[in-house]
Parts: sequence; structure tokens; C-alpha cells
Amino acid sequence: DRALTAAAAIDCEPERGRALAGLARHLDPGQQRRALDAGSSITDAGARAIAQVRISYHAHLLVPDHVIETALDAESMAVDPQSRHFAFASLSRRLEGAARSRALDRALEAAAAIGNQNARGRALCDLGLYLLPVQLDRAFTAASAIEDKTGRGLALTGLAPYLQEPARTRAITGALDTISTEDGEQTSGEVRVQLLALAREL
Repeated sequence: DRALTAAAAIDCEPERGRALAGLARHLDPGQQRRALDAGSSITDAGARAIAQVRISYHAHLLVPDHVIETALDAESMAVDPQSRHFAFASLSRRLEGAARSRALDRALEAAAAIGNQNARGRALCDLGLYLLPVQLDRAFTAASAIEDKTGRGLALTGLAPYLQEPARTRAITGALDTISTEDGEQTSGEVRVQLLALAREL
């Protein structure tokens, strides 16, 4: 109760929303309803919608489509693609159906736009588990275009378990190609570990 009261009293509205959402998983149903009421009182539409989506997920409540769209639009305002990717990927895990697909589309678009190629590869790798088949094809194309060997290798090994043939074989072959040279010895080791883990799954 004290934590909930303190979170609801935070002046900065985005911070208040994040605090309420972070608490939601630890609250009982009555407290979750209070958290949702506190989140609904946020005047900034984007911050309010994000809080409502995240709190409702833990409270097992349905969220109206217009609230979801407002939350997605608000997350789109982040200038940094890596921040947008993280926000959309996190939000997608709290959505279902078409709304989840839309959030993943935006997460994938943001991941592919990350300037640092190593970070781009890691972002694509992390998305693999959650993407739909058509999204996996786009992620594979983006991963294959990464010039940084470690970034490309991590992305391809992360996506490979979820790809259909022949893309899966091409992804594994592409990842193997990234460790066939001596440059980047330390970072290439990460790809080797990923490949060994992948071999155990196949």
C-alpha cells in the first residue's frame, strides 16, 4: 500500500506511469485496480495509455484498441531507434493478436534502424522468439545485411531456430561464415557459444 501510494504521488507523469506499471505484478486485484485508477488520472495521453496497457496486462484486463494505438504512437516518439526497439518489444509482450503484431512490426523496424551494427544484431537476435513468420523473413533480411561480423552472427543464430527452411540453413551457414576469420576474436566467441547452443536444439 505504501509503495502504491508513493508511486501515485510522483509528480513526473511518465515516471509515475512507469512506477505504477512496475508495481502492478506485485499487487493484489484490489491494489491493481487502484494502480489503474492512478494511471488513468495521468493527463498526458501517451504516458497514460502506456501505463494503462502495462497495468492491465498484470491485472488481466482488456485494453480498448484506441488506448493501445495511443500507447504505440507514444512509444514512437523516442528519437533513438534502440530505445524505440526496447519500448515496442517490451510493450508487445503485454499485448495479444493484431495489437501484438503491430507492436512487433514497430520493434522490428526500430531494430533494423539501429546505427551501431553490433547493437542492431543483438536487437534482432532478441526479437526472434516473438516474431511471426512474415516478420521473421524481414528480420532475416535485415540480419543478413549487417556488415559487422559479430552483429550479423548473433542476429542469424538468434533467428535461426524460428526460421523455416531454406532460410534456417542459410542463417546457420551465414553465422558460421562470421567466425571463419581471426578478426574480432573476443566477440566472435559469443557467436560460437550461440552456435553450440543452437546445435543442441536442432
